[in-house]
Amino acid sequence: MPQITAFRHPALGPLLRLTDLFNAPVVLNAAEATTIARALDAVRLGKSSETEIYLSPIASDHDFQALVDKDGVTCGEIHLDWPQVAELALLLRGDDGDNR
Repeated sequence: MPQITAFRHPALGPLLRLTDLFNAPVVLNAAEATTIARALDAVRLGKSSETEIYLSPIASDHDFQALVDKDGVTCGEIHLDWPQVAELALLLRGDDGDNR
């Protein structure tokens, strides 16, 4: 399962480092993490028919890209089933958030 580590950048402030999902870590600010969490929840709950979730974070050299299929999402070489997608969204939100 992906890991999230919080840290502070001297110029950009609080950031999150997403690891163990892609070949390189993806660094996100809070708004970007929340945006990805909402998109993941939307496809998981069937509220969105998107087939790809993509974001180029401001503080990262690496993009977030998830391909959606009927069984979950694939990020790089890692496939996450729907319960794992829910867990990732929860980690990205940083709380128990409202995923309805």
